[in-house]
Amino acid sequence: MKVAACLLLQACLFLFQLDLLPVWGDEQFTLDACLGAFDRIAPIVAADRHPPGYFWLVWLWLRAVPIADPLVSARLLSALVMLGAAGAFWGLFLRRLPDRAAARWVMIAWALSPFALLYGRMARSYGLQFLVFLIAVRSAEKALESRRFVRAGLLAALVLYVHYIPGFCLLVLVGGRLLMLGRWRDAGSYGATVAAAFSPWIATVFATASRELGSHGYLVFGGHAAEHPLRLAYTWVSWHFGETLPLPWIAAGLPLSAIGLLLAWHAAARNRGLVLAFSAAAAAGYLLVSRVLIFALVPARLLFVVPFYAILVASGRGAYPRLARASAVAILFLDAIAIANYFDRSHFLNKGYLVPFGEIVRRVENAKSGIVLIDIHSIDTSPVWPKLPTHLRSARVADERTVSQIRDDDAVVFHIRGSLDRSWGRVNDALDRELAKTRTCVTEGFTPYDRYDHWLMDRLGWREKPAHLLQLVTCRR
Repeated sequence: MKVAACLLLQACLFLFQLDLLPVWGDEQFTLDACLGAFDRIAPIVAADRHPPGYFWLVWLWLRAVPIADPLVSARLLSALVMLGAAGAFWGLFLRRLPDRAAARWVMIAWALSPFALLYGRMARSYGLQFLVFLIAVRSAEKALESRRFVRAGLLAALVLYVHYIPGFCLLVLVGGRLLMLGRWRDAGSYGATVAAAFSPWIATVFATASRELGSHGYLVFGGHAAEHPLRLAYTWVSWHFGETLPLPWIAAGLPLSAIGLLLAWHAAARNRGLVLAFSAAAAAGYLLVSRVLIFALVPARLLFVVPFYAILVASGRGAYPRLARASAVAILFLDAIAIANYFDRSHFLNKGYLVPFGEIVRRVENAKSGIVLIDIHSIDTSPVWPKLPTHLRSARVADERTVSQIRDDDAVVFHIRGSLDRSWGRVNDALDRELAKTRTCVTEGFTPYDRYDHWLMDRLGWREKPAHLLQLVTCRR
C-alpha cells in the first residue's frame, strides 16, 4: 500500500499542469522530428547524434493521442513512461532487497525527487532510457545465472536504439562483470547478439562518434579538464536537490548529500564487485556525455544511474541509523521546497527552461513588415522559428554579413539574442551598434537573473553580468 501511495503521489506531481514550462530547444527538436513524415525521423535524428527509437515512439503517440498541443501530448508520454519506470524499478529491483525499509525509503525519495520531476516531464527520452535500462539490467542478471544471453543482448540493443549513453553504460556494466568473472565465451555471445541486433545503426554510431569526439564541445572555461569540477558539482547538486533551489539552500544541503556518500561507502564494502561494475559504467557514461555537452545538460543524460545510487545509500543506513534518518528527512524537506519552486517557476539554475519564446513572438507578430534576426550562438533559439509570422522575413545572425539582409524599407528590425554575446567576434553586439546608427532601438529583457545568479557570476569570474538571459532588440526608423 505504501508503494501504491508513492506511485500515486508521483503521478499527481508528474501529470499536473504539463504546459507549465515553455518549450525549450531540445523539446522543440523532438517536435520538429516527429511532426513530419515517419521516414524523415531517422536522418534528422542521426544528424543530431540520436538513435531513432524514442522518436519513432513519439511519432506514433502523437497520432494515437491527438491532443491539441503536441508539446503537452509528448510530455504526457514522458510522464507516463517515467511512472511506468518507477513501477518497474520497484518490481524488478526494490522489492527484491532484503532490507524492506531501505526499499521503501528509496521509493519515497524517488517519488519526491525534484530531479526526476524536472526531467521526467520533458518531451525527451530520459524516462524511456530509464525504463529500458532497468529491464535490460534485470535480464542481464538472469542471464548471468542461466548463461543464456540472447534475450539480454536483444534488450541491450533496444537500449542503444533509445539512446547511446545508457546502452554504452549497459555494455560496460554487463561486459565488465562477465570479464571480471572470467566468462569470456558468455561475453562474446552477449556482444555478438548486441552487434547483430544493432547492426543497421552501427555505421551511423561511428560517424556520430567521429564527428562529436573530434569537436571542441560546449565549454565555459575553455578546456575540458577545467570544466570537470563544474560538471561534477552541477550533476551532484541536480541529482540530490533538483535545479530549483536557491544557492543558500543548496549550500545548506551539501553536508546532507555528503552523509549519503558516507552511507553508500559502507554499503559498497559489502558488494565491491557489483559496485565497481556500476561505477565503471557510470564513469564511462559521464566521460562520453561531458565530452559533447555543456555542464548543465550532463545530469539528465545519466538519470538512469541515480536510483541505483539511492539503493546503495539506503542500504548503508545501518551504519549510522539516526544520522541517516535525520538527513533523509532533511533532504525530503528540501525536495518539497524545490518542487514548490518548480511549480512556481522560480530559482531555476538553468534559466533556459523558462524562456517565454511564445511571448517574444507575440511582440513581433504585429509588425506589418520587417525582418527578425535571430542569434544562433549565445542561446538555443530553435523554439522561435516555427512560431514566426509568415509575413516577416527572418535570418540567422551568423556573422558580420547579416546586416546585408536588412532592407531600407523594413519598417522594423527585430533582433532576438542572448544578453551575453557568445558568438565569434561578438557579431550580435556589432549588429546592435550598426542598427543604432540609423534607427531608434529599444531593448526588452526576458527571463531575469536573480541576485544569487549574479553572485555565482562573480565567483565564476564573468566580466559581464547581464540582467536577463535573453533580449529582444526592436529597432525602428
